[in-house]
Amino acid sequence: MPGSSRSSTAPAVGSGLLAVAVLAGVAVYINRAPAYEVSGVVLDESCTLLLVEYCVRVTCTVHNGGSTTGTPKITVTLFGSNGRAIATRSTGRTVEASRSTSVVFDFQEAEVADGHLNYRAECTAL
Repeated sequence: MPGSSRSSTAPAVGSGLLAVAVLAGVAVYINRAPAYEVSGVVLDESCTLLLVEYCVRVTCTVHNGGSTTGTPKITVTLFGSNGRAIATRSTGRTVEASRSTSVVFDFQEAEVADGHLNYRAECTAL
């Protein structure tokens, strides 16, 4: 009987460890780190006041797909028609879990002769 006692105890301990491992996995899944996704990069000329003060406004949306709040560094770079970076702006913005936020940057470095259709913007969130 002592042998049967051991073999009935071993599976119970193994089951207990398995339950702890599963619960730990669920806790990690529930508390996923922030995960940022950038979408909706929009360029327009709405920040232009006069033709001599031309400006390109870039708006991008960042979504936090994680289950915890985070503060990513959001960076927007404006590229000219030749593919070269004209200017870069960045900011930190708190994004709650499963929520989105939009950032807006104005680029006075743009030139009216190029027109906003010749510009391209890239937005990153790290």
